[in-house]
Amino acid sequence: TVALDFNFDLTYNQLQSLCEENCAFFAQNKNDVNRSFERLFIQILHSLEIAVPIIRYITENFHYFDYSEEIKANGYRSLVVSHGQCSLRCLDIVRQLTEKRQGLLFSLMYSSRYLQDLEAWTKCLISLQNILQFAAKMIDYSGKKVLLV
Repeated sequence: TVALDFNFDLTYNQLQSLCEENCAFFAQNKNDVNRSFERLFIQILHSLEIAVPIIRYITENFHYFDYSEEIKANGYRSLVVSHGQCSLRCLDIVRQLTEKRQGLLFSLMYSSRYLQDLEAWTKCLISLQNILQFAAKMIDYSGKKVLLV
């Protein structure tokens, strides 16, 4: 279960900062690999811009849907944690990429692996963002009274 003070704000801020930095770095050289990385960083930034306010809204309201006062669990909590864990994985990949992007062997040895990993996790992040948008609508439709509409 998620404690009420549990959040991923630091993760989101770090991910946003590193994505902005890497987007600027990869925008300098316009080869195919750099364009692909730049596109992924833009997608992550856009997804976070949409998802973070929705996560705050869900976090403010998910206590209405807990199983009981003793058992603080519901699907909304799980969605928030899933998005946070996905963001942590993206942050880990972006950190590694930031460390190795300047090396001589980056384009030969690392770029394709990082590109594949980041692309997969970016798709996951965007999918979770779409699910979170739907979950926020479900909260509104339910009148904050029942878990399932």
